[in-house]
Amino acid sequence: MKFSHPGGKVTVQAEKTGDSVRISVSDEGVGMDREAQEKIMDTNNNYTTSGTQGEKGSGLGLDLCIDFVEMHGGTLSVDSEPGQGSTFTFTLSA
Repeated sequence: MKFSHPGGKVTVQAEKTGDSVRISVSDEGVGMDREAQEKIMDTNNNYTTSGTQGEKGSGLGLDLCIDFVEMHGGTLSVDSEPGQGSTFTFTLSA
């Protein structure tokens, strides 16, 4: 929500695929380039930027999500383009 524009849309989708569930959270926010995507997915790097309303973050939230998903045998990924929003997808065993 922090990187979405006021009034922007956030969509959550879930799909069962075989023995797992795939959940995607997409926004129409600011998006990010490949370098930023790599930095936010690196749990050894505390990378953060300000939100659309100047909100500050610690970078801890996504790290916790990655750890939680991996502890449950899943994976978490991001797909994003600057100005086009982002989609975070994770899988968990069903």
